[in-house]
Amino acid sequence: MCFALLLCALCFTCVDAQQPPPARSVIRGRAIYSDTGRPLRRAEVILLTHDTGQWAGDSLTERNGEFDFNNVSAGKYFVVVNALDIVSHYLETGTSLSLKIALGQIEDGFSEVTLDGRGSVKTEIRASRASKLLSPAI
Repeated sequence: MCFALLLCALCFTCVDAQQPPPARSVIRGRAIYSDTGRPLRRAEVILLTHDTGQWAGDSLTERNGEFDFNNVSAGKYFVVVNALDIVSHYLETGTSLSLKIALGQIEDGFSEVTLDGRGSVKTEIRASRASKLLSPAI
């Protein structure tokens, strides 16, 4: 009888060890304009998985450009800002976001974070204004 109980306890321990860590991480951040440092208000912030680029959540910035994601699983993520008046890399098609970043084709508008499933991370996203890049040279 004791052997059976020991075997059952061992089985439950093995099953419990195979489950992924709980999704309790928090990402807190702020989105700002790269040229002025002023907050980017009411902008969409998208959380994408690092490896596949799949959507993992979204948030909106507040008056002071702050945003947060709660109960995020362990892993590596991109935090990408998307708004009408900035250069947005979220909607681009073709080459993956992680490859463009690795090649140096994208320098702002995103942040990379790594989570352990339990702790919190602070990040800042600097975004370039679209009008500045589209205006003709004088």
